[in-house]
Amino acid sequence: MIFARSASLILTVLAAASAVSASPLDKRSDVMTVTPTVQVQLTSAQDFCMFFPPSPGMLVAPNEDNGIPFCSKAGRTKGAKAFPKGTITTAHYLKTSKYAQVTGYFDRTKYKLQMTDGGGQYDNHNKGKPVGATCKGYKYFVQMLEPDIERFCIRCCHSKVDCNTGRSEYGCLRVVPGDYQRTNTLDDVTPKAASKSSSKTSSASKKKKTSSTSRHSNVGFDDVVVSSQSAFDAFHEGTNALEEEVNARVDLDVIKSDWNAFLTDLALRYPASADDLYRLETIANGFTTYEDWEELIKVLRQNLNDDTPSATAAAHNNQATW
Repeated sequence: MIFARSASLILTVLAAASAVSASPLDKRSDVMTVTPTVQVQLTSAQDFCMFFPPSPGMLVAPNEDNGIPFCSKAGRTKGAKAFPKGTITTAHYLKTSKYAQVTGYFDRTKYKLQMTDGGGQYDNHNKGKPVGATCKGYKYFVQMLEPDIERFCIRCCHSKVDCNTGRSEYGCLRVVPGDYQRTNTLDDVTPKAASKSSSKTSSASKKKKTSSTSRHSNVGFDDVVVSSQSAFDAFHEGTNALEEEVNARVDLDVIKSDWNAFLTDLALRYPASADDLYRLETIANGFTTYEDWEELIKVLRQNLNDDTPSATAAAHNNQATW
């Protein structure tokens, strides 16, 4: 099967990377080519920017790569347009030492967006969506636009851990926790108030996850990459964590999001293996049953047992190319 071939490739790459150096590989640096005219910034509830499709009425997700910035004032960032009058109906701004964000609601009719459009996500992961996109003053950002329920959220972060780009299927409430009260006002939010609002708005999603994970505890994905001494070790431990979730019959969406988040974190720490990690993530996104995950685990186990760092390095030494 296709994921079996990709799993074999990725384990080979990870094992080879581990054999090259006894110390962890360098963390990934920002390799994205920045586009000056594709930038947003967050200053207050009355002064912020975010991305929209390039033309009125276009669907969000299919046009993430070529989105354009709109701001409270035209030209707030280079080339940015002003939000059509009346677009932003509610905006709550919050700034902490780690990030700034704006959460709220908008009127989709002002840009002719469709009521059946479930929306999409903009961020600067990989090449960026839009390509070359940045948030002024911050290294990372993530934004969601949900025309069907007229909700939006955008967060700009100093550290990637605070900008969750791996779980867009959950929507704003989990990607950017914050104040989602529909007050029809543009206001700044204190950190204390935002914390209370975040607890309320995410309670339903937390309850769902709690019920689906009640048969297991401390799966361990969160600490795998940080505690591991090499990419190979991290992948081995990550496979253990994946198997625990699958065996416990954790909700399939939770398994997928946890696995994808693990692969993303691993790719950032070990850039030499990033392309294969993202390829494996793409393959796993198509899984719809526990049997799919069980077969993947089986393939990973076979390669982990066969492709130890020393064995793989020896094999590569006998090949002209690989």
